[in-house]
Amino acid sequence: MRDDTGVTADSGGAATERYEPVATLTEQQLAARYGKTVHTIRRWRWRKQGPPWYKDPGGTVWYRLASVLTWESEQEAAVSGVTAQPPARTDGAAAS
Repeated sequence: MRDDTGVTADSGGAATERYEPVATLTEQQLAARYGKTVHTIRRWRWRKQGPPWYKDPGGTVWYRLASVLTWESEQEAAVSGVTAQPPARTDGAAAS
């Protein structure tokens, strides 16, 4: 995992601002997180199935940890909606 921090400089070269650190994962780290191969992670990207990602100007693919966690929650919610128990009967009749 990488924390991106940045400092801007004014015209005199003095540091004027700090950015908040952003926790990120490489595709190798994401693959390890899920016990998958990097090839699988790349296939997810190609099929637009995996968590959101971005490329830096050098072409390295990054995943923001916050986005990965949100995506995981969405996947869990989708699965739990399919496997949820049917609602209880409210008419007082016993279930058979």
